[in-house]
Amino acid sequence: GRTTLLKEPGEKKAAPLGWTTTASAGISYSSGNSESSRYHLALASAYREAKNEAFYDFAYTFGENNGITSEDRLRTTARYNRILDERNFVGASIGFLRDDLAEIAYRATPALTAGRYLVKNDDLTLSLEAGPAFTFEEVAGDPDSYFALVAAQRLSWALNSRSTLKQEVVANISAEDTDNFTLVASAQLDTALTPDLYWMIGLEYLFDNQPAPGEGQDDLSLNTGITIRF
Repeated sequence: GRTTLLKEPGEKKAAPLGWTTTASAGISYSSGNSESSRYHLALASAYREAKNEAFYDFAYTFGENNGITSEDRLRTTARYNRILDERNFVGASIGFLRDDLAEIAYRATPALTAGRYLVKNDDLTLSLEAGPAFTFEEVAGDPDSYFALVAAQRLSWALNSRSTLKQEVVANISAEDTDNFTLVASAQLDTALTPDLYWMIGLEYLFDNQPAPGEGQDDLSLNTGITIRF
């Protein structure tokens, strides 16, 4: 449940308490027979105490191809967990998505969850959580709201002294129509260049079983760039 579990080379220590924040930026540009550009910005913060933990994630991606917008997506989540014992917790969260190309003006999902750490040590955390939610959205100019169920699996793994893998899958299913569901899966590998500077490569997959008319069900994006920890 940390933003990163990366330790300094050769160092073994427990997860730090307090704030940990990383900021990432990636830029690509090509010209010639076609001209394209793509920008990706991300911020991830985590706060840990013995009985409380909070997480905030922000990601924005914008791309153009020959002057035509090819990506314009903003996704952000905020989560709070109250630790009950060594493995179990209860929490509250809210997620927000805006995706212009998918015609999603907004999708906000506040939720209450209960979860359990299946594994929790200095190098590896693996957790599952689920609970009731309520979704507010406007897709293709049509506002809607409905009760939902959210479920998530989250992994953070220090592969070695220089590399950390963070991965998660989050599902949102309408309680009124189970065919109306979305899935967000992401993975990010950070490799240390210096103690506070990392090379990042990330993959994000979004699936919407009932997209806006004329739009595809899924989006896949690959991001790479520099991450700074502070």
